[in-house]
Amino acid sequence: MKFRRVLLLPPLLLVGAMLAGAQDCTSIGAWSNDFAMPADSLRVDLRRRAGSDTSCGAVLYGIGRLAYQTERYEVAARAFRSATTVWPESAKVWDELGLALLRTGDHAGCETALWRALRLAPRQREYYNHLGLTLLRQERYAEAAASYIAALGLDPSYVEARYNLGQVYDRQGSSEVALREFRRALGDDPAFIPVRYALAILLGRMKQYDEAVAHLDTAIALDSEFLGAYVERGFIAARRDDYEGATRDFRHVLAADPNHARARYGLGVTLALQRQWVAAQEQCDSLTALDSLLAARLQRLITR
Repeated sequence: MKFRRVLLLPPLLLVGAMLAGAQDCTSIGAWSNDFAMPADSLRVDLRRRAGSDTSCGAVLYGIGRLAYQTERYEVAARAFRSATTVWPESAKVWDELGLALLRTGDHAGCETALWRALRLAPRQREYYNHLGLTLLRQERYAEAAASYIAALGLDPSYVEARYNLGQVYDRQGSSEVALREFRRALGDDPAFIPVRYALAILLGRMKQYDEAVAHLDTAIALDSEFLGAYVERGFIAARRDDYEGATRDFRHVLAADPNHARARYGLGVTLALQRQWVAAQEQCDSLTALDSLLAARLQRLITR
């Protein structure tokens, strides 16, 4: 799925000192096992990305960025934490550490790192947004909302923060307030697919199906590989008794990803609603290994 990246990060800073093995900091050999590749291969990759800063902090920061980009979040967190000992006054390094810890599920560590970043750079809207992410995942909704509002206070057109604020209100059941925030974010950036998708889901729950489908159609037009939009459009079609349309969307997703549990569940539901019991049971059997809870729900629908 080709979402525009919500968190915009700077180019990787890597250095000649790292390529040769900095005596006072680290070396490629010490990290090559973390990247599951030979040291020589890692050295070639790093040389391709290298910048001009040869300081120890930049070496560690570069390792962290490479690890983060390749989804080795534990390694990234270790590298960024080491970088903070060399660059303790770098808000950006503390922010990067917070993001890596967020990915590992260490919310306490993430929060500590991001508050340190904010003390060093209190007017960075992104740091408030990042803090809101860990608070939202912990269901600390009032604090998350306060973080997003602080980010919007610095930049009212900051789409990511407004989208996340809408998510907070939606999680709290404040549908109308969430709807307002999603619409405003979409007005600021009509091509921002996550908010269009969230708005469509919310409208679908509110049974405003025509507008919901219009947003999903637009999301698909913006990114034809966005499978989630097909799935949600399929569920709306099934609710409106458009079984042909629902089947088409669910089968489109399953052709691209046979292990997409919600699409297989949706197809099973659509078949069951048409009393095609044998075909529905086949989908249920296939679903069992993918998502036992959805499989049990579908089984109840088939046997009731």
